[in-house]
Amino acid sequence: MAGIGNTVQCGVYMLNAGGLLYAIPCSGVYSDLGVPNDVDDYYLVYPGFKVKVQANSSYYACDNTTGTSIVKFPATANQASNFKVYYMNYEIAPPTVLTIQPITSTEYSANP
Repeated sequence: MAGIGNTVQCGVYMLNAGGLLYAIPCSGVYSDLGVPNDVDDYYLVYPGFKVKVQANSSYYACDNTTGTSIVKFPATANQASNFKVYYMNYEIAPPTVLTIQPITSTEYSANP
């Protein structure tokens, strides 16, 4: 199998009954990922990927880690709220957002 950088931008998608497709690029809460809550009907999972979906207080997995083609998994509860996304069993964490603060005159001296 080719490396992820050569083949797939996102390995997990949620599909609802209305035919709308939502990318789930990394682990996170549905609202942070731009995915609506409680409308999951299917998950499309690319080879090498796995998603653990939190429905109520428990997780279930849609695992295609060793697969060779895209698999469509039915959602078991239609109540997704959190996702844990893995590629080759390594979790894809959400990107870290850094906030840059301006330097104040008391923190910087032009004449060291």
